[in-house]
Amino acid sequence: MPGANRREYSSLAFPAAGSTVVAVDLNELRLEAAEKFGAAHTVNPAREDPLAAIQAVTNGRGLDKTFDCSGSSAAIQLAHEALRIRGRHIQVGVSEEAVVRPFEHFISKEIEMIGSRNFNLNEIEEVFTL
Repeated sequence: MPGANRREYSSLAFPAAGSTVVAVDLNELRLEAAEKFGAAHTVNPAREDPLAAIQAVTNGRGLDKTFDCSGSSAAIQLAHEALRIRGRHIQVGVSEEAVVRPFEHFISKEIEMIGSRNFNLNEIEEVFTL
C-alpha cells in the first residue's frame, strides 16, 4: 500500500482504537504524522530495538493487537513478537516472502492472525475492531 494510504488509515485508527498506540516505522515523517494523529509512542528501528521499546511501554506484557500494511517480512515478524499471549494480528500488506519464524512461537503464544483485503476508508473502524 502506498504511504499516503497508510497515513490515512492510521489517522482514523488512533481514535477508533481507544487504546494506547505504538507506531513503528523507519520513516521519521510517518512517525511524526503518527504522533500528530495520537500515537502515544513512536519507535524507529534504525535508532532503537523496537521489541525492547515495545516491551518497555507495555511493562513486558506485549501488545494486544498489531496491524501491518507494509507486507515487510521484518515488520510482520516484529508484529508477532510484540504481541502478548493470545494477541491478535491484522495483516493487510501482502508479501509472497513473509514467513512466521519460529512457527512454534506463533503457536505457543496462541496468536490469532486475521487477513484483511484492501478496504475502503468507510470500513476502517470495522477493520480496527477485528
